[in-house]
Amino acid sequence: MKAHCKRALALSGCALTLLVACGANARAGQKKEAKKKAGGDKMFCAPHDVVVWKGSHRIPGIVQTNKGTLVAFTEFRHTSSDLGNNDLVCKRSTDGGKTWSKEILIHEEGGNKNISIGDQCAVVDRKTGTIWCFFARNKKAPLYLTSSEDDGLTWKKPMVVTKDVSRPGWLKGGNKYWFGPGHGIQLRSGRLLIPAFHVEKLKGDGKYAKQHAHVVYSDDHGKTWKIGGTVGGRPRTTESRVIEFPDGSLYLNSRCHGQRVCSWSKDGGLTWSDAKAARGLTEPGSNGCDGSVVLLTNATEHDKSRVLYSGGFDRKKRKDLAVHISYDRCKTWKMCRMIKRGRASYSDLVVLPDMSIGCLYETSDGGWQSIRFARFTLEWLTEGRDKLDRSKFKGDKAE
Repeated sequence: MKAHCKRALALSGCALTLLVACGANARAGQKKEAKKKAGGDKMFCAPHDVVVWKGSHRIPGIVQTNKGTLVAFTEFRHTSSDLGNNDLVCKRSTDGGKTWSKEILIHEEGGNKNISIGDQCAVVDRKTGTIWCFFARNKKAPLYLTSSEDDGLTWKKPMVVTKDVSRPGWLKGGNKYWFGPGHGIQLRSGRLLIPAFHVEKLKGDGKYAKQHAHVVYSDDHGKTWKIGGTVGGRPRTTESRVIEFPDGSLYLNSRCHGQRVCSWSKDGGLTWSDAKAARGLTEPGSNGCDGSVVLLTNATEHDKSRVLYSGGFDRKKRKDLAVHISYDRCKTWKMCRMIKRGRASYSDLVVLPDMSIGCLYETSDGGWQSIRFARFTLEWLTEGRDKLDRSKFKGDKAE
């Protein structure tokens, strides 16, 4: 072989070795960065993370009362099925989520294995202090509303509200309707707003053809409830959360089976824009998963706008629960840190009186379907890159 051929082969071998080494270093760097964002090797990454329910519970939601009590809601599942024998229960915390009360039964159907109760969504009226909680039932007269006037200690007998919050045909022919899940909000106007969605079955094979996110609302502190607008533009918008900005505009973030989407309203939820992709947020797999959105601070009452989103960071499986942040009113999102490495699913965010952040979420902890509560600060979330400037605050709460 001629000398110049040998030199060419040698150079090619060196180049190939260099490329392989660079690729390995790049992958190692990506893993290192992901590990850093996740908080090292810890499975539970937040500085404070406790078990609220261990096993047999799903679909978490959380609200904070006027007295500062945290009330966490879930379905207590006697079976592993979404439509099995499920009860609606809650727990309370009066110390910011450090410890939790014994389980409080809100509603059950006497052990009937064919009746499912759940898909709840709660909201607190800041004027009256009443906690309103909607939930669904998988049989006749499926939509209910209950309330508590003592910070979640006791609950009134549920009222059937099917005709008030649904339209003709929404529940015929096997069609379904669910609330939230998670929590609703009270607007600056006083309006109580609850996200929900209804599902149209495909004739013949029983599959769900269309799923529509919408809202229900009350302008008289819960005495009466009406149907708001339905999101258009996408055929499968389902579980949602909503926030309000100081100018009165509403942002709805929805699960859309493979992609997070968002919609806007300028009339208090009576109408909604067509759903568009929420760029920068991931949705695991083709089926997707629930996620939560909360307004931490706004540019009018605080130093800047900050919106948080919690959801799975993995694109294939329900795992690696992460919190994202947006500084531009949800136009773009940046992943901050994971709060749970490995298996994790539904979650719900809440802002506490001291402006720390709480996240109630599903995970595996000695058995799947456990519910935990993580608490952290903006400083921890951003690793010190962003800090709250309390000198510019005009109020104690973000919402």
